Amino acid sequence: MNETSPTKYTYDINVVSVYDADTITADIDLGFKVWWHGQRLRLYGVNAPEVRGPERVEGLVARDKVREWLRDADRVWINSVSDKAGKFGRPLAILCIEGWERSVNHHLLKDGLATFASYSKKQSVIDEARRLLE
Repeated sequence: MNETSPTKYTYDINVVSVYDADTITADIDLGFKVWWHGQRLRLYGVNAPEVRGPERVEGLVARDKVREWLRDADRVWINSVSDKAGKFGRPLAILCIEGWERSVNHHLLKDGLATFASYSKKQSVIDEARRLLE
């Protein structure tokens, strides 16, 4: 299954803001005219440089690239990874753009704008995260 194809846990979103390359705020279309507004999401499997502190320059470059990718997108959606929030209380998501073969998460890793991150100690979870983002 292609990571950007619709799945059971796929939601169209309107991106409200991109804080850094691995954290966005979005309005999520839950279906049946129900929206979850202002939800902060963590991009699954990636750790991007912070926009504050010693990584600021790299963080701003990565963040601005994500903003650029999203700017002209006709449709953006997320594939949820789990019903549970991540380490910092944000839902984990794979961010997808219509017309792209691979996710934003994948491109951040491929373009060297982020590093792979798995916050699990279970090897099976780490392997699955890598598989989803290959």
